[in-house]
Formats: sequence, C-alpha cells, structure tokens
Amino acid sequence: MRPAPTASERLDGPIDHEHLSRYTLGDKSLEIEVLELFDGEAPKTLSNLRNALSAVPTDGRGWHVACHTLKGSARAVGAWRVAMAAEAAERSPRDEPEKMSAHVLAIEAALAETTAYIRAYSR
Repeated sequence: MRPAPTASERLDGPIDHEHLSRYTLGDKSLEIEVLELFDGEAPKTLSNLRNALSAVPTDGRGWHVACHTLKGSARAVGAWRVAMAAEAAERSPRDEPEKMSAHVLAIEAALAETTAYIRAYSR
C-alpha cells in the first residue's frame, strides 16, 4: 500500500481521502475495499451507460438510471470528478445524442484516471 496521500492529493486528486476516511470511519482496510469495489464496477457501469445511450431517445430512463447510479457511487468514495461528469450527463437533454456521446467520453476519462489511481493506491 502506498503512503497516505498529501493534502493536495486529498483535495485535488481523483479521490478525496478526507471524505473517504469519514465514510469508512477511518478504517484503512475498509477504504481499500470500497475503492476496489468501485474500481471493479467501473467496466459494468460504462457498459450500462453505453447501452443506455444507444437506447436514447426511445428510452431515456436507462440513461438517467445509469448516470444517477454512477453519480451516487462516485460521491460515496469521494471521486468528485467522476460524480460531476455523471451529474452533467444526467442533466443533459436526451434529444441531443452528440452531447450525450461527449458526456460518455468525459465520464470515461474521469473513470480511467480514477481507476488507475485506485489500482496504484491499493497496491
């Protein structure tokens, strides 16, 4: 496991460690477990989002559910960039496929950064 994050990493990095510590009541092994769960669900989450995108505009509910679920999961672990990207996607008009595709790309980028960080952190 790597050393405790610096103050800058806690606030500016992919994971807000102060938030995560409060969420896990300071239990470092639980922090790792929660982060690894988030990391493990990321591919499924992206798949759900892409599937939902292909169903829009006929069925916008899947898009909303996928974005909302990701937003909640990201907020729980302090992955604010992922949460903000998911929230922006959730609020996006469902009749603008180009914008929705751009949101998926933004979410992919935020998730890639966050999951890479989690993998390095939990070693």
